Amino acid sequence: MTSSGEYTVSETARAAEISRQAYYKWLNRRLSLREQQEREVLEEIKRIEKRY
Repeated sequence: MTSSGEYTVSETARAAEISRQAYYKWLNRRLSLREQQEREVLEEIKRIEKRY
């Protein structure tokens, strides 16, 4: 754990039982078309919710 109370990438990856390399590969992956669409829908829902 860092001095600010946050977990390091190594600690988080170890807890998830994955390698640091796998974490960074996931982090920098390209989103699928479906994931992009789902994010757009979620953002629209949030905008509508804020208005009302």
